[in-house]
Amino acid sequence: MERNALFESPNIGRLFFKIAIPGSIGMLASAIYQLIDGMFINMFLGDLAFTAVNLAFPFVIIAYAVADLIGVGSSVVISIRLGQKRNEDANKIFSSAVLIILIADILMMAFLFLICRFVFVWLGAEEAVAELSFQYCVPYFAFLPLSGFLFSFDNFLRISGKVKYSMVVNILSSFLVIGLEALFLGVFDLPIWGASLATSLSFGLFTFVSIYPFLRNRCLLKFAKPSLSKEEFAFIVKSGAPTFLSNLAGRLTAIILNKMLLAQGGNAAVSVYGALMYIDAFVYPILYGMTDSLQPALGYNHGAGRHDRVKKLQNYVFASSFILCFIVFLCFITLPGYITYPFLSNADQATLSLAKQAAFIFGFLYLVRSFPYAISNLFQAIGRPLPSIIMTFCLSLVFPLALVGIFFNLGLNGIWLNSPVTYLLGTIMAFLFFYFFLIKKKEVKIGEKENDEE
Repeated sequence: MERNALFESPNIGRLFFKIAIPGSIGMLASAIYQLIDGMFINMFLGDLAFTAVNLAFPFVIIAYAVADLIGVGSSVVISIRLGQKRNEDANKIFSSAVLIILIADILMMAFLFLICRFVFVWLGAEEAVAELSFQYCVPYFAFLPLSGFLFSFDNFLRISGKVKYSMVVNILSSFLVIGLEALFLGVFDLPIWGASLATSLSFGLFTFVSIYPFLRNRCLLKFAKPSLSKEEFAFIVKSGAPTFLSNLAGRLTAIILNKMLLAQGGNAAVSVYGALMYIDAFVYPILYGMTDSLQPALGYNHGAGRHDRVKKLQNYVFASSFILCFIVFLCFITLPGYITYPFLSNADQATLSLAKQAAFIFGFLYLVRSFPYAISNLFQAIGRPLPSIIMTFCLSLVFPLALVGIFFNLGLNGIWLNSPVTYLLGTIMAFLFFYFFLIKKKEVKIGEKENDEE
């Protein structure tokens, strides 16, 4: 029987750093490429293209949403099965997930090609901006059946204990994106689709690099004849639902906010909001690397019945994610004008002033962001997805849209306040869920009730 020696390491602190540091470094590379991507678009293509990219980007995230649903959900189930020493079942679930992701990405590609032009018109975008937004989306959609595997196989690599290999894949793919984008935009002078083509080509290439160890049977997980019961599929969907809702509901909210931004502040307001999102896209992968990279270890130890180890690992997640977010908060409130400038260097003074005000308000998000994310990750990892689903749905859709109405009379300031207040409410909800589901009911083993129901 194969064992995952990494996840059974007796030293919890060493286990955390062995997993979290490579995960964070790999995601840091991804974060850097996203920052540079925004800077390149502003530098080489101008502010109109920057606005178009920010209108299009929710559709890019939605494109990968179903692959994330199956990838993350199957990873939770696979980790638990490995902890239970049911390796053959884990291999069958893994192989089934790969097949489902391929079919889902082909269907998603066709669907997004059909609808995205109509949505850009509905948003009220100018004709030129709408056309640029569609051009930016085309390479992402066209490469989706291949590139959609990249993030799922990142999870599968970490489950197999290959955290350093996962880190190298993330770093090299990010560097390739930067190099190709500089070549396509700066040397070949390609239009806006050159930026997304650079990312799509890199993701497609490194999908093959990620799959290679599995094809050579060098991983704990191995390809087998796909086999998945209805109960296992339902559990995969439930376990992946928080990530899926975060991607889908969050992007739907972003689309609605973009419509409001265009109505209240025009292209300048969309560009400012886009700059904030690019900065957040730098922070989020590092936070994701710290917390999500521990999911396989949490699930494995939960499946093995080592709830003491689950608790200790999660304490490290709480501390590290809070420290990261607090540092980002300090940067926002002390340097609000400087952190948005690289994305708005072609903008006029009025837009720069708006960005400085927006960044100062938006920065308070990071005082309250870490705890809900860490708690949601914990519930997801131990196979109790319902609290995580509720939190994610509220954070991604319910709270932001409710606050749109409450803050409507505040104009653009109401939009900048939306995220900080949303996560303040999310922190309160996360604390209540943590207390009532895990602390108060500590006599009940985590996840036992739901697993019995499955």
